[in-house]
Amino acid sequence: MSTLSITFTNYSGIELYRDYWSYVMETGFSGLTTSPSTTLNAMSGQTSISTDQILSELDQGPLELSCCWRTPSGQRFGVKVHANFQMFGIGPRPEWYVMSDNKAPGTAPSWKESGSDPASPYNWSGISIKVVATPTSTHMTLQIQVQIDDLKNA
Repeated sequence: MSTLSITFTNYSGIELYRDYWSYVMETGFSGLTTSPSTTLNAMSGQTSISTDQILSELDQGPLELSCCWRTPSGQRFGVKVHANFQMFGIGPRPEWYVMSDNKAPGTAPSWKESGSDPASPYNWSGISIKVVATPTSTHMTLQIQVQIDDLKNA
């Protein structure tokens, strides 16, 4: 079974607002397990977006999930996970992308690779909070834990 998930945990002192989110999946073979809330409360708010694909013996993918958050000052950051098509478990493992900007609410994000290895963490820079994404990556699953903290607690 292919599983993709992104979990956001906010330990910062500011409430975050969901700005942009999307998903792509095969109709009839997969579905959203969880969808992100519209706000991410300060001081331990948590939400996630996830999907499972049920026809794992034959083929998997493509699957894709993304979610971006906006700070009260207008800065955005987000994560997108993508599983390419695999037949009988043959194919590339899922990969993930990141973004940050100050664009207008609801603007489609400009994604960039999180790095050369989907199992490596990613640290955002240039935003007013500390954001660290830590992946758990296997051949058919990708789970990203995103932790948000105040910079002074970093």
